[in-house]
Amino acid sequence: MKKVISCVLLLVMLLSFTLTAVADDVDFVSSIANKGAPDLVEFTAESGEVAVGYVRDQNDQIVEVITADEVMITAVGEAETSGDISAEAKEVLLRVYEELCEPGASLAKLCAALNDDVAAALGAGNNADNLVVKDLFDLTLLGDAAAAMTEDRYAELTFDISLSKDSYVAAMVYANDGWLASSIVNNGDGTVTCKLDATGPVAFMVPGATSGADTGDESGASLIFWGCTMAVSLAAIVVLAVVIYRRKKSM
Repeated sequence: MKKVISCVLLLVMLLSFTLTAVADDVDFVSSIANKGAPDLVEFTAESGEVAVGYVRDQNDQIVEVITADEVMITAVGEAETSGDISAEAKEVLLRVYEELCEPGASLAKLCAALNDDVAAALGAGNNADNLVVKDLFDLTLLGDAAAAMTEDRYAELTFDISLSKDSYVAAMVYANDGWLASSIVNNGDGTVTCKLDATGPVAFMVPGATSGADTGDESGASLIFWGCTMAVSLAAIVVLAVVIYRRKKSM
């Protein structure tokens, strides 16, 4: 019987180690690697063109209408297989993704400009480390839209990201070797309108992380986590039952 108890205890120990390892990974689940790119929302511009956005100047005046064929969006999960994204853009997108996934990575440090807005929206004590990266993709403008996108202008685009009506959302774009906070509005219909001061890797973020640069929901890891928890609990119950049985039998 001692051998049985020893084996069960060993099982509990092994499952405990597994549980610890999984718990360490729960904060960093790269579900965005399996997501497609968000859709752009088309509308009819004042000029009568079917558009997806505008290039505007510092006075918010329209400089150029952006049409769907002037925008190329590549999700991080599609970068390796896409034949459209340039080699340089792909390298930058995959590099920033890896940087976001590094242990100890902090959105609060990577894009400190987000912190005040997050604290105002979510309450004092919160910062960008309390956000989850919902979408990560490369945004490239083509043709006249690309030519119109100078340093003193921004691209205004609306994306369908299936965002809940009351959810807080933040955005940032990677340019000049760093992340820039971008203005973004939840339109309340699943779409967001974003003003991007540059093109390149773009990230949309929503509340959900407790710390670090979390890169997606934790559903898969949570299932494993709770599965291991149940397994350890069951093993402990078995050990306890065996001990109680042995004691009663010896009485």
